[in-house]
Amino acid sequence: MINYFIELSGRGARFRLQNDKQTWKKVEFNGLEGSEFLTNNTHDLTKLQVFNTPIEIDGQIWMINKESSSLFEPDGELYYNIFVVRDFFPLLPSKEQLTSVIKQGDDRNFNALVLNVYGFFELRARESIGAIVDPTIIFRNETSIPYNGYVGEKAANEKGYIDELYFDALLNWKDHLDTGLTNYFSDESQHGNLDMILLEIENMKAAFESNLESE
Repeated sequence: MINYFIELSGRGARFRLQNDKQTWKKVEFNGLEGSEFLTNNTHDLTKLQVFNTPIEIDGQIWMINKESSSLFEPDGELYYNIFVVRDFFPLLPSKEQLTSVIKQGDDRNFNALVLNVYGFFELRARESIGAIVDPTIIFRNETSIPYNGYVGEKAANEKGYIDELYFDALLNWKDHLDTGLTNYFSDESQHGNLDMILLEIENMKAAFESNLESE
């Protein structure tokens, strides 16, 4: 099963929504305490999100805004973060499935390449990507404009391009497995050792399965 919880975070502040869906409690540690609002219904999480709205938490007034575009978050502002909790270790995203998705893409459209919560790649319409934090998105590339050749059969046959997309996705997938955080984003290619990323993910899987056996 996949469950989700939601937080508000900002500069030096982090609060987690509680079971009553009204109270935000300061996060003292990363683990779950049992009082959090935990749901497997993604619609519940999208309905909860409001923006440009003041909120009082622990006697202080904060402003809930969209994701910060600046390097340093302003004081007094909070942003939504959604986290995933699984009772299983997910399958590794597939380069073959990524290639198939790119091949089937329509270059006449704006396309956002997404790695979803189940570990599958998708091309989503630009209109579906907005201010609301979508719990089903683990990682998203910068939206490509029409007729730039980033999707289609020719793009799918460019090994270096597919390798870059896959490395970026797996790097952020690894970080997601470590933190549970969703909605990682990249607008430029990362570089590194894919085998090291795969090894780290395999080690995470072994640790996860070991913990299950010891429970």
